[in-house]
Amino acid sequence: MFAGWRYLKLTPDKIYDMTPREFTLLIKAQEKRKQDERHETATYIIWLTKADREKQPKPTDLYTHPDIEAELGNKAEESRNNADWLSQFNFNGKEEAYD
Repeated sequence: MFAGWRYLKLTPDKIYDMTPREFTLLIKAQEKRKQDERHETATYIIWLTKADREKQPKPTDLYTHPDIEAELGNKAEESRNNADWLSQFNFNGKEEAYD
């Protein structure tokens, strides 16, 4: 019951409504959440320190979102494919004779 209140802030009646398995999983999940919060805090402090030490930092100097980076890579590849496809056409106004 102590762990239920300390880590999950659950009242005794809520704790007794759970199975031991549910309770154990919630405790483990809470521990992982705390580890994630500490990691985020440490990362934030590193970003602040780096931003403070550099003269004119850009957001990308501190962090690049992985989804955005992947999306930009996909867009660049798509653009190259489109340019290759368009290169087969003649857009200079002259008609070509097809045999």
